Amino acid sequence: MKNLREILLKNIDKHEHEIKKNINLFEKGDSNYRNLKIGENLVLVLRKNNCENFIHLGFPFPIESYPIKKFNENENISVSLFLRGDILRSFQRNQLIAETKEIGKVNYIEIDSLEEYRNLTKNICSKFKSVEYYDPYSFLGDSFIGLYFIENFIENFKLELNKIYSENYKNLEIVSDTSGYIGYKNKNKNSLGIFVDLLDNQWNRTKHLVKISTKQGIPSIICGRDIIIIPRKNNIDIYHFNRSDVLLENENIEDYMRRCLSPFLECKSKKVEPIKINSQNIIINPFGSEELKTIPYQLVLEVAKDFKNKNPDSKILLVSGFKNNYSHLLWVSKLKGLLSENGISNVLFKNYGSFLEIEKDIDRYNISIGLTADTSIAHLFNHLNLRNLTFFNLSRCDLQSPQSLSSDSPLGFCRYGKIQYPALIHPRITSLTEGTIGFLDYFLRDANSSWCSLVFNKDILMSKIDIKKNSRLSLSNTKLNPEEKIKND
Repeated sequence: MKNLREILLKNIDKHEHEIKKNINLFEKGDSNYRNLKIGENLVLVLRKNNCENFIHLGFPFPIESYPIKKFNENENISVSLFLRGDILRSFQRNQLIAETKEIGKVNYIEIDSLEEYRNLTKNICSKFKSVEYYDPYSFLGDSFIGLYFIENFIENFKLELNKIYSENYKNLEIVSDTSGYIGYKNKNKNSLGIFVDLLDNQWNRTKHLVKISTKQGIPSIICGRDIIIIPRKNNIDIYHFNRSDVLLENENIEDYMRRCLSPFLECKSKKVEPIKINSQNIIINPFGSEELKTIPYQLVLEVAKDFKNKNPDSKILLVSGFKNNYSHLLWVSKLKGLLSENGISNVLFKNYGSFLEIEKDIDRYNISIGLTADTSIAHLFNHLNLRNLTFFNLSRCDLQSPQSLSSDSPLGFCRYGKIQYPALIHPRITSLTEGTIGFLDYFLRDANSSWCSLVFNKDILMSKIDIKKNSRLSLSNTKLNPEEKIKND
């Protein structure tokens, strides 16, 4: 780590003029957040109303962080500099090779041929009937998105999913048999281990678990790192597909996951059909992981008033957030007061302890559509094939940054297909409530599609970046446009 820190400091010195220039521009501008790529290996993140300055190994979640005084001129601006990319990833891969040598003799092989690497994957998978999937994520929504990896292995190689290991194992019980990582000791010798490792700070656990499998003589496949490990009788073969690790920088998560999987297999197109609409009942989740993501209670009130007029017998199931979160409690109390004043009694307020409970209520109340903040529940709806309108607040996104657009906007984490539809919270979107009601009318009551332009302006997300240099994001912007999604309905 000491060497990496020295490399980070040298990169900062090399780009010091560019860094200071961007800090000065940020100080004079109106934005509260910037996310900038500096050179090949640095990311600069700037925030206002925060005076902590740090340098970090790893992005977006650091492995190690250190205070820095070089850019302390403005006490109201937080400066964060991250080292990422090949330098860090090569260091981590070499860690695995060195530590595996403690288990046995290692043959390290770089493979340039895509066909050869896919044949190697196919040969390994053919020796197993079942797999165990190792989910790397801490955030619950990401865990549901990441199921795309194991679903492709299962589909391509006709494997059965034996178990999912995850920090979010309790909420993934709706998918498979699950287990947490605490106390993990033994790998099922009859199941192939499929690991996903996409972020720099996930590596230590992956490395530890892969070593356990290797000691027990069980192969491992590590997506996101392009590594296959095969323990043999007298040695351990470590295969690496010879390319730079794929990083999420300027594309949608689906395109990114396909690129991560491409050395191992060819992803098959899978048409996902939304669940049938058999009722006028809907579910609304207004709360996200940040207060900035919360759907305005006035919008929910207007939806409830509209339902009272058009479908007085319908039910609106409302996810009431956390019982001990004051902002959630206050939001709920304001909405309840307004509902009472308007004589609306068909909104059912529910607190849930798990995704399994939400799934059961969706089935119990025959829910047809969901409205949700950009949070893990959106990804649950996607997993259940429940059509949903997901609200993305662009105040938390740097529209000038392809990296931020991939990380913080619908261009990154809204899904393709006809399940999830993005709604933008932005000053240029002035009829969001009307658009939301129009969305519900379109699917529940066969109304027209004028709502599409009221919830999504196709120009906003691409307005401040070079479209030619960011063709992947431009394609995502087109594919995510509700007008494109509902074509041929």
